[in-house]
Amino acid sequence: SPRLFYDPNSLSSFNGYRIVHTYFDLNVDFNTNILDVEPLNNELYIKKVLLKSNDTEKLLSFQVDIERESLIIKINDLSKDSIISIIIYYSISNTKCTALQWLTKEQTADRKYPYMFSQCQDIPGVKSTFTAKITCPKLLTVLMSGLQTKYDENTNTFYFEQKQAIPSYLIAIAVGQLVSYDLSPCIRVWTEPSMIKQCQYEFEDAEIFLTAAEQLLGEYQ
Repeated sequence: SPRLFYDPNSLSSFNGYRIVHTYFDLNVDFNTNILDVEPLNNELYIKKVLLKSNDTEKLLSFQVDIERESLIIKINDLSKDSIISIIIYYSISNTKCTALQWLTKEQTADRKYPYMFSQCQDIPGVKSTFTAKITCPKLLTVLMSGLQTKYDENTNTFYFEQKQAIPSYLIAIAVGQLVSYDLSPCIRVWTEPSMIKQCQYEFEDAEIFLTAAEQLLGEYQ
């Protein structure tokens, strides 16, 4: 049954559709500060939208509302319990994008490589699992709010999976020159190389917090 609540901070029609899984196939281009597809001058470019259902595929009509910053996809003739996949081919630049933050190498702590990270996404009412395939320039590392499952050294492509359905605002990505340190068997911190000691100090009590949470909610997995 549809969820009967309204979020004035979102333009999505999440009451009419339930998102079960999200897949990302992205390329991070620091030369143009563009995520995915091809270098373009406008802030958001939607190349095409496809609908896949029952082994069939068709193009969908869509409209980008610049004023409201929304993507409107027209879907017709679907039954109530239909299971479909919507594939959106798009590029997004840093010109007016508030969901991504692009830093030049001069803006980073080590001043050697550029850095990109995501801000908060949409609303907590939309939850789904996700998988991702992210390609970035050599010598840089991709992190996401999911477990890394595979790495292709030839293309510097990182693969991720999040089996737990999480709110869309928790889907996060960071790309840069990053190193890690294991604070405990369950806790690992990541940051730029020159900041790793400070990061260790900042989060040295994280295991204490996790232990307290496990006593209340059960073992962390």
